[in-house]
Amino acid sequence: MKRTGGFVCLVMLLFVGLTITPSMGSMFKADVTKNTTFYESTEMEKLVTIEFFDCTDVVPVKKIVELPESEWIELREKLREIRRTDNSAEESWNAQFLVFKEHNLISNDVTYESILERIEEKSKNVNLLRVMNRIKTTPIINNSIFNAICAINFELINGTTLVFGLNTFINLVGFDIISFHKGYTNDGIDTRGFLTRSTDPGEYIGFMFGFLGYWGGTKTGTGVYSDLIASGFTVVTVWLPLPLIP
Repeated sequence: MKRTGGFVCLVMLLFVGLTITPSMGSMFKADVTKNTTFYESTEMEKLVTIEFFDCTDVVPVKKIVELPESEWIELREKLREIRRTDNSAEESWNAQFLVFKEHNLISNDVTYESILERIEEKSKNVNLLRVMNRIKTTPIINNSIFNAICAINFELINGTTLVFGLNTFINLVGFDIISFHKGYTNDGIDTRGFLTRSTDPGEYIGFMFGFLGYWGGTKTGTGVYSDLIASGFTVVTVWLPLPLIP
């Protein structure tokens, strides 16, 4: 009788074990599936490679970051909204710097005043009168920009930017950059300095010699970007609308 009882007990244990094991297996499978699904959904979002340059020191400092496409779009939209406000230059710049800081692109001690101090120091090497004498007070082409020693803010999309001299360049005036641009801007190009010049939204070709400030873009090659955001000062800049002849 004891053997029979032991046998019945053993059978019951085996039955319970067989019942529990599939249940636990199902729970484990469901947990793995859940985690895998979350991992796959996270990995599905496209990552974009952003080259961000701090052009405020003696030599430009490059930072390469990979951001989810949604975060890159959000960053650009924040900057776009700031540019659309009627704030003063100081308020606008500090607001843009705050966005860069939120995304860990620049240090927390950067302010509009600190940038002004650097531009004043670097501009000592520029013959301002000679530069300004070459800049016409009235644009040659409607909706164009010819400006010098000015603050510049813009965003280009769906275009091409070529940049030279980010590491070494002819450092005659304390600025280490020359760039050529072609692309569409939703908000136009805005420059403020000895002359105040801005353009309407549209497609442009542009040129900058000397840049002090911050910019970042989606890298497509060495010194080549498909889009660009820039906030800084430039020695000389020229922007022409496309087509040049309506």
